[in-house]
Amino acid sequence: MKNLIALFSIICLLASCRKDVLETPPAANPPAVNSANDYFKLTVGNYWVYDNVKIDTLNVETILSSTDSAYVSADTVYRGNTYHELFDFYYTVWLRDSSGFMVDTTGKIYFTNQVFDLPLAFNYFGGSLGYSESMTVSSPVSVAVPAGTFNSYDWKTTAHCLQPSYPWAPIRYGHDYYSLGIGKVKQEYFYYSQPDRYERRLTHYHVH
Repeated sequence: MKNLIALFSIICLLASCRKDVLETPPAANPPAVNSANDYFKLTVGNYWVYDNVKIDTLNVETILSSTDSAYVSADTVYRGNTYHELFDFYYTVWLRDSSGFMVDTTGKIYFTNQVFDLPLAFNYFGGSLGYSESMTVSSPVSVAVPAGTFNSYDWKTTAHCLQPSYPWAPIRYGHDYYSLGIGKVKQEYFYYSQPDRYERRLTHYHVH
């Protein structure tokens, strides 16, 4: 009987000295957050070539040019930040990624992958002509162009024409589709002076 009491006492002593060990699962790696520049690929030497297509009111397509190109030609430092020179669609702009927002030297936003479905860029046409507002649509879309099919974000522009005598729709839309790791794969645009639509469709590209 004494032996049983002694054995029980030893077991209780060992139990009181044991430290509980909590099994903590390894922390999961947080999902990678892509930068806005991952959708622009602004590195000197990168280029994109597009078919430029006119679409009339009967949806008849006419290829205007197959050599419409965009390219990154230089970098520069401005007010302590590095900007990339992008020639695209007959104009040149200096851009940088500012915490998920592609901006030029004036702070104007050209794209974001941080804020969705909220207009962030505005353009006023002067007088009572109208204005446009642009935003990133939250749901990516599949875009098919000659270079392939790409999952893309839509930088959507809504243009409001305020002139009562304007002969076409008072609200018209433009779209710039950006694909991760590729850049702009398609652009849909229009001219206020005509009812036709236009598209730039990526045919080939070089990015690194």
